[in-house]
Amino acid sequence: MSAQYHEAWEAAREPGEYHRLPELLNLWWLNSIAFSDPTYDQRAEEAARGAGEVVAFEEAGADLRDLALVLARSVADTGERVSLDEVIAAFGHSRESLAALPDDE
Repeated sequence: MSAQYHEAWEAAREPGEYHRLPELLNLWWLNSIAFSDPTYDQRAEEAARGAGEVVAFEEAGADLRDLALVLARSVADTGERVSLDEVIAAFGHSRESLAALPDDE
């Protein structure tokens, strides 16, 4: 067991520090994705030199929002799945009642 993991595990016992273990595991997961890329070493060297691909801030922002959404869902996922019909019913409708609504043109 690595020192990082052991430290995060111990810290997670404190109510205010419980988040450290899933954060560390998410960081390890992201690292494993990056390190498995065959071009990782080349891209890391280019980044250190200030060379390589430059991504516009707007494009990076959209990617970061998507990443944040994926991470939030992975942390909050309970495994429970809800059907579309259950969601529609929660809003007081059925597929038939939605089909009967007039189209907005």
